[in-house]
Amino acid sequence: MLISVELFVTQIREEWVIYKKYTFDITKETSDPDDLVVEYAQKNIFKENVNQLNFVMHSTSWHYDHNGRITMTYMFYSDFIDVKIMSHKRILLKDLTIAKSSNPKKPRPNKITETNIVAHGIRHIGYLTQTEKKLIFANAIKPANYEILKQIVNNLAGEIG
Repeated sequence: MLISVELFVTQIREEWVIYKKYTFDITKETSDPDDLVVEYAQKNIFKENVNQLNFVMHSTSWHYDHNGRITMTYMFYSDFIDVKIMSHKRILLKDLTIAKSSNPKKPRPNKITETNIVAHGIRHIGYLTQTEKKLIFANAIKPANYEILKQIVNNLAGEIG
């Protein structure tokens, strides 16, 4: 069985969600995937001890493809990452859309875009801001963005429409 991780490093800037996607293989790894994500970020993205950065990391989902690969999706959010280190994509907050299926017997939509994945992950982070103590996020999320994230949750993952 092949196993990979897609890691989205995200940040809210004004009316935008900016992000960069990283993908890496963990098929032969035996460590906890959470630890592997932190290790990967430390070695390949930030070039410093990630544990000393202020961030929220959350595993949002996984999916299986017909080529026999399981892909685990992680969101890494921080308002204190130097975004200059990453060439990033951006999505207007108002354009974050969840993936939808019209078939209740098949809730996974036929097409899920990268924008849908980012929207799903940002909703997860938003959900955490509603359910966890604010202090947990104080060093990772600026107060204004904390309020934006709290408001962004309409649906945690997706919907049947």
